[in-house]
Amino acid sequence: MTTTKKTTVKGLFVTFLTSIAILFTSCQGVIFYEINKEVELNSAQIEGDVNSLVRFGDQLITQNGYVWYKDSSSSTNGEWTKVSASTIDDSKPSIIKVAADSSYIYAFGITYDEDTESGSDTEGENIISSRIIYCATSADGEWTAIDTSSIGDDYYPECLFCTNAEDESGRYAYVRMSDGNTYQLDGTSAPTVLTDGTNGLDIDAVTSAVYFNSEVWFSNYPLAANDTYMYWTAGSDTVYYGTDTTSATGYKDVSCDDILSMAVTSDYLLLGTESGIEHVAIDSDGAITSTTSDFDTNADSVLSSYYYVPLVFSLDSSLSEEANTLYGSTVYYGSASASASYYDNICLWAYYPSRGNWNCE
Repeated sequence: MTTTKKTTVKGLFVTFLTSIAILFTSCQGVIFYEINKEVELNSAQIEGDVNSLVRFGDQLITQNGYVWYKDSSSSTNGEWTKVSASTIDDSKPSIIKVAADSSYIYAFGITYDEDTESGSDTEGENIISSRIIYCATSADGEWTAIDTSSIGDDYYPECLFCTNAEDESGRYAYVRMSDGNTYQLDGTSAPTVLTDGTNGLDIDAVTSAVYFNSEVWFSNYPLAANDTYMYWTAGSDTVYYGTDTTSATGYKDVSCDDILSMAVTSDYLLLGTESGIEHVAIDSDGAITSTTSDFDTNADSVLSSYYYVPLVFSLDSSLSEEANTLYGSTVYYGSASASASYYDNICLWAYYPSRGNWNCE
């Protein structure tokens, strides 16, 4: 009887150790897969939350609280130049979004002050004290606040966005204001109000625009375009495509989490989602032909399912995914007690065809 009990206890102990070993091995496998897929990661130059990357002339402009720029032809990680916050404004605003048209770069800046009002719900906390759109004709040039006095002193910017077209002639920038209207930007001149309903424009909710068939189209959700189709969502994992966002040529339920960003190449549509990066195949006519599929690169091991991907960017929609220069960003909204490695990998990422893999920028 005693021998049987000892044998049973010993067996349970061995089973417990085996389970722990399997769990540990499984976790380690996932961690190593997601960290690098056998690619040594660089130290990121553009750390933190990156929400936008836009074309301006022969440069790319991005932000992470600061404005950064580099040559669009660069195929080397890093090589970004930071614009001093004080160059934009003496108040040193935090830049949360950038946009551009054919003549100007725009930066959405926020400043904070401590709430010193006794008894208020936010007493002692930092609260937003100003929201301002700045513009410049070059990233390292003179920045000026846009004049919105014609809209009214009580109103402020809510959303900055642009078409980000590959063809410079199709680049336009817009701001949605708290007065419930959306305006086209034109440098330091007073913005021009847009007409509700034009090419999908919902003036008090719009967040994105593309230039397609010599027109600007708008959406409340992510948009992308090539020479054949526009691609859009409606807040789910269904992707529509067509030449008019009010009447789709086709659609596909692509089986992914909610889509935050899109970029198109000649063979795939890249999707930034609430659970990492995904892609779906498109044919030579631009039609979506599949649900999400595995990557041949390390894309889904670095822009992994642990992260939101608010930005994906393709430099040239006429090139294939693996022949393209691509960018993406990661944001982590998990537990504060999560591994420090999760926070280390919140940054801008890039894929260069000469390198053949994704790595920190």
